[in-house]
Amino acid sequence: MLVPRLPAGLRGGAGLKGLFAEVRTISRGIDRLASQLRAPRRRLEVAERLRDRLVTAGLARDEALRALVVAEEIADRAPTLERGEAVVAAGRRLELAEDALVGVLRRMPRELRGMGRYAVLSALEERITALRGQVDDLKRMLAERQAEERVAVLVASDRAALAGYDRKATARARDAAVLGWARFMAPLAGAMGAFPGQAAGAPMIASAEFAEYYGRDPSWVTSQWAAGTTAASGTGLGAALLGDRLIKNMTVVVAMGVAGSAALLALGLVPAAMVFFPSVFVVGSMGVAGGLVRGRMDRYHPVAPELKDARDGSYETAFKVAQFVLPVLIAQGMSVVGFQVTMLGLAALGAVLTAGVWLVLRGEGRDAMPRARPRCGRRWPVRCASSWARRTVCCGHCCRSRCSPR
Repeated sequence: MLVPRLPAGLRGGAGLKGLFAEVRTISRGIDRLASQLRAPRRRLEVAERLRDRLVTAGLARDEALRALVVAEEIADRAPTLERGEAVVAAGRRLELAEDALVGVLRRMPRELRGMGRYAVLSALEERITALRGQVDDLKRMLAERQAEERVAVLVASDRAALAGYDRKATARARDAAVLGWARFMAPLAGAMGAFPGQAAGAPMIASAEFAEYYGRDPSWVTSQWAAGTTAASGTGLGAALLGDRLIKNMTVVVAMGVAGSAALLALGLVPAAMVFFPSVFVVGSMGVAGGLVRGRMDRYHPVAPELKDARDGSYETAFKVAQFVLPVLIAQGMSVVGFQVTMLGLAALGAVLTAGVWLVLRGEGRDAMPRARPRCGRRWPVRCASSWARRTVCCGHCCRSRCSPR
């Protein structure tokens, strides 16, 4: 007896997954290339930063030496007390500049210590050239593999359409093959952004339960909660002042997630009133991790411009769902399973979110945009190589390719 063939949407995902098997292989190879690119790119950044510091210290020392020579010549022509003091001041400035240069040379890699200024600069330039060549080669290979991936995705999508699979199922299989675990990045980041605020608001949702557990009045719970959340807002200010330094790796995010989960655990297990305020403060401070997760996702795991709106929509959807669901779960949990079980569940949820965010955001993505090196604060006059008659003012970092020291 002949059995009619089921529609493609009812056959299961094995056949569709097999169509994207080649895409999956190419994508994992791209991820490995991106991981290989991370180390030489960081070493290149370190070498360039050391070179910039050495150039800056050398320019400062040369300028101080020129100022001392000029001051001595003026004092020799017509000695006065003021000109003698100017010579002493210029000499002191030269000593400070030389000490700074020596300090920079001492902070060089072990194999470069003990060498002269120009020998170290030459060695750094050679290292930068080699690392830049290695980075360029890996970037070229990465671009070639990404072109292969695009072709493979188009071919697999066409085959899926010819086989009768619908568009949504094909899109899910494509994202699973290309992104892997990273396809859950935006939902996890959105949930992580909303969780600390709702968890810290648990004393307001169930103030009577908290008051009964700690043996205090509901007004005491409300006042302590307000003080803790207000104090936690200072953590956000400190994080804003530090800027992108906190998202260079996942250390700060994981530390805040673990601390917030431990604070929720303490709220559920320790009935002492003295732990309430610090626990609320730590859980409220965990909200900084949500902003750091969003920043790291956009900076170190960017997506193509045509996919950015879709990822932002996924992030906002997860954020709003968490904002709506968590207060309901907290209120219902307090009345159904009790205070302690609800707080233990919140602590477990915080730990799971922290682990999931660490899993999908660790490392760097394919087109990561690491934080640019800051411009050096000091400036020295230089003479443009293209026009020796004209002078400009810049620093060794921003105008290195166009200008040469005077």
